[in-house]
Amino acid sequence: MNKYLLVLSTILFANIANAVNIEKLDTKITTRGLFVQQQEIPTVNILLSFKAGTIFENGYDHGTANLVANLLTSGTTDKTAQQIQQELEKLASNIGVYSSRDDIKIEITSLTENIEPTLKILEEILTKSNFPDREVKILRSSVYQAIRQQQESPTFLATFKARKEFYGEDNVKAYISNFGTEKSVDLITQQDLLNYYDEYFTRENMTISVVSALGKKTIESLLDKYLANMKSGSAKQLIKPIPVTKANRAIIEKDVPQTTVMLYSPAISRTDSDYYKSVVFNYILGGGGFSSRLMEEIREKRGLTYGVRSAFEYDLPYPGIFTVMLQTSNKNAYKTESLIRQELVKIADKGITASELQNAKDFLTGSFPIRLRTSDKLLGNLDMMQEFNLSLEYLNRWTENIGDVTLEDVNSFARKFLADEVSVSRVFVGGV
Repeated sequence: MNKYLLVLSTILFANIANAVNIEKLDTKITTRGLFVQQQEIPTVNILLSFKAGTIFENGYDHGTANLVANLLTSGTTDKTAQQIQQELEKLASNIGVYSSRDDIKIEITSLTENIEPTLKILEEILTKSNFPDREVKILRSSVYQAIRQQQESPTFLATFKARKEFYGEDNVKAYISNFGTEKSVDLITQQDLLNYYDEYFTRENMTISVVSALGKKTIESLLDKYLANMKSGSAKQLIKPIPVTKANRAIIEKDVPQTTVMLYSPAISRTDSDYYKSVVFNYILGGGGFSSRLMEEIREKRGLTYGVRSAFEYDLPYPGIFTVMLQTSNKNAYKTESLIRQELVKIADKGITASELQNAKDFLTGSFPIRLRTSDKLLGNLDMMQEFNLSLEYLNRWTENIGDVTLEDVNSFARKFLADEVSVSRVFVGGV
């Protein structure tokens, strides 16, 4: 792409981002909903989010949320899984369900002309799912296999161990896999799934995000029509896990040629006043790919790893962790840990440069509109805005807020955030 087209596309995407008009939905079924009209493509995209993820499995065996999510479209009292799928295929529509530690989300995609029959299928899924025994047995076997595969993944083992140490033994739901364990999954019955479904899939426990070619009034009318028969209940409140504030060092021995190295420490929350400073800080330290300090020092100068990355957990409704992770040869595991720590000390003591700040801000503001260019990405942002109760102008002001971050902002944040580098914990998985 030549420079003219690159500039033109950047301006176009920037205009798209700045033009995002986010409105609150006004429906009878819920007071928590956001809407954006996009008429370029004749589709309707809806995301329903329920506080029903792993961390809400109070009184249920671990893995229940994952089974419910994966079985939600596996059959109703009137239709089999095959019949549901065949009807959706005829409409060129899709209803996808997925779970996380915090939520179960249902994403609906339909052509505008087929939205009513698609919502009719959704209505049946939300009110008549019955979790057939045959489907439960098939999925249970698949989950067992997934759990075993996780146990072979050094990245999973490092992350799992870090979260377990960070939250402590008593906060098991904060660190357990969404899949649960083979033992816990084996205990889950069909009745457990039905009980979970009845308790969590209620109007009061739901938020709605919509990106649609159809107008807001039309969407509100359709939602009221097809979701009116959902069960009534209560909005679930999360008991937030409290991190264990102590440094840890853990080694998980595994017969592999490379060691996964993870350093971690308490992160800031998504609603923290230092959020934008942390975004710029992280890009410079290790979030900016080949332009980051960690990549330059550990890969480019020394060739000790293929890649290294730092990241904040901004997507959690409770305290998350800041991580730095890489893979290296077993003999270089401790050396790379030392190099990471040196960079943490350096950025805290000496700060960043004006050119690093400008490069980071240029990339972050220039690439932000691309994060809004598709309906599913925009849906995700609307959902996140509701999760953290952000302003309706959040997306339109994001680049401005990044642009306002100063050199002293980042340097003061680095000094404060990394004030006690010794407290940074670490996990090694491999043949160290």
